[in-house]
Amino acid sequence: LPLMPIYLSYLGGASLHPGEEASAALRRRTVVHALLFVAGFSIVFTLLGASAGLMGSLLREHMPLIRQASGVVIVLLGLSMVGLFQLPFLQVERRFHLAPSSSAGKVRSLLMGVVFGFGWTPCIGPILGAILSVAMNSQTAGQGTFLLAIYSAGLGIPFIAAGLALGQATGFLRRLNSHLRGVSLASGVLIVIMGILVFFNAFQRLSGLFPWSV
Repeated sequence: LPLMPIYLSYLGGASLHPGEEASAALRRRTVVHALLFVAGFSIVFTLLGASAGLMGSLLREHMPLIRQASGVVIVLLGLSMVGLFQLPFLQVERRFHLAPSSSAGKVRSLLMGVVFGFGWTPCIGPILGAILSVAMNSQTAGQGTFLLAIYSAGLGIPFIAAGLALGQATGFLRRLNSHLRGVSLASGVLIVIMGILVFFNAFQRLSGLFPWSV
């Protein structure tokens, strides 16, 4: 969230001050490039999900132990998000510092999404790691792909929505930053609950209650 205005400025090729009105052409350009940027990091994450699911199928006979170990790791990741302790390797991000460019090409936006997908991986490690663990426990590449595609949509929709509301979104995002601690705390609690469910294989039991689930 704190970095989204920077990404939008780069993708749109222009910097806007909070509340400044964007032209229709700039708004359209930003949305197109945002869609390509989202597609880029979605490719990275869905491939990770497919790989995790495939790995789970190859390690099927060891899955009970792997599932319990995954549950413990997920709980630890959640507790780190709550703030009980810090994992330094998850407190980093790798990114390029780029000035807005009106000549930013569509292919470049797609490739930047791919690059940023890899760069974000440590920063979003707790949540991404938890979902990859669930993907591995699914033991299918298809389910792993599906889970990470939904995760990518969760990351991508705010980018696209902010592009549609270019200008107004910048001020809103800056106000929202003051609540990031609460968001992190709530996310950490959810991750801990997810870890407990994984450890006790409760996801499989829960899926039986929803016949339409994948």
